[in-house]
Amino acid sequence: MKATYRWIKEYVPDYGGSVQEMCDAFTMSGTEVEFYRALDDDDWMIEFTVTSNRVDCNGVIGLARELSAVTGHPLVLPSVELSEGRAPVEAAGSVEVLDPTRCSRFTARVLEGVEVGPSPGWLKSRIESIGLRSVNNVVDATNFAMFETNQPFHAFDLRALPEGKIIVRKARAGETLVA
Repeated sequence: MKATYRWIKEYVPDYGGSVQEMCDAFTMSGTEVEFYRALDDDDWMIEFTVTSNRVDCNGVIGLARELSAVTGHPLVLPSVELSEGRAPVEAAGSVEVLDPTRCSRFTARVLEGVEVGPSPGWLKSRIESIGLRSVNNVVDATNFAMFETNQPFHAFDLRALPEGKIIVRKARAGETLVA
């Protein structure tokens, strides 16, 4: 797992320790820091080894929660308000989960009027700071959300989906994925 010092600090703003002190705090809690390196903009990229019993630390918010618990500094999460779309997802397309024992939840939202283009500078910088390549505003936004929350995200172009349908299933033998 890769995150930056400043990205973690966004959720623990009262934390005033250095990057070395932050890494020491994580190591004391059992979240091993492999290394950290300076970035160009007065920030540091930190690479963590996350054990199988601490998958909550595979996201920036989970790491911030751990730092908060270890240091006693409060965790500050932004309030998020989502408004319902104009029409339910079912009006535009559908999702079918073939084996609910393998995928117990699949959430879909339809975003209209999205123009695919270059990412804003702050997003491109954040994505590149953890070793990813910036692709475009849509892909970068889903990658940002995934690394922040430790929840998988993917964007589909509704026009490219056969019958506007997403089918969630186990891969078939010999099947390849096209990105």
